[in-house]
Amino acid sequence: MTVVLDFALVHQYDEAVRACVALVGFAIAIYFSNNDHKSLGLRASPVQGWWPWITISLKIGSVVAVCIIAGFGAWVATGHPPRLHATEPSLIGSRFVHMCFVAPVIEESIYRVSACGLIAAIVGHRQTIAINGILFGALHVWYGNPSPENLVGGFFLAWSYLKSETVLVPFILHSGGNLLALGAQVAAWHWLGGAG
Repeated sequence: MTVVLDFALVHQYDEAVRACVALVGFAIAIYFSNNDHKSLGLRASPVQGWWPWITISLKIGSVVAVCIIAGFGAWVATGHPPRLHATEPSLIGSRFVHMCFVAPVIEESIYRVSACGLIAAIVGHRQTIAINGILFGALHVWYGNPSPENLVGGFFLAWSYLKSETVLVPFILHSGGNLLALGAQVAAWHWLGGAG
């Protein structure tokens, strides 16, 4: 339900409404979990501890980087002009808050806490990763950001949520990925000569 509402509302770009959907979905997930907060990934650290996730995060980042390079290369090789999102440096503060905090909180609440647990209870972990990854990728296509990292990111975020048993891991991965994307957008602004 929260995923459907999010798809319906994402074009309005009203983060407050999306946040309300996330909050309602979060509350419903808590209600149906019989207050088993750990089953929703509401724990302070991954079951494996933090150290293994540093290595895993570097590997995930490498795979995503390869996907970005391959996707960009394929796009340009097929005759399409490069599409670069540029962010003016004066907008870094507001873009940082949105990209590295607001969007990950909303999307991890909806797509991991609300959706993953419910889907996993019905179809199991492997199918949940596939379904959740497709939904997350489709969301980004739907609102006009079909970059390779968004198309594969949902699979990694769903897997990390289920594997670590905490929403903190996918939140950190999501925020970190968005921080790198923001850096690339500012670099693109400079590369384009400030033309944005």
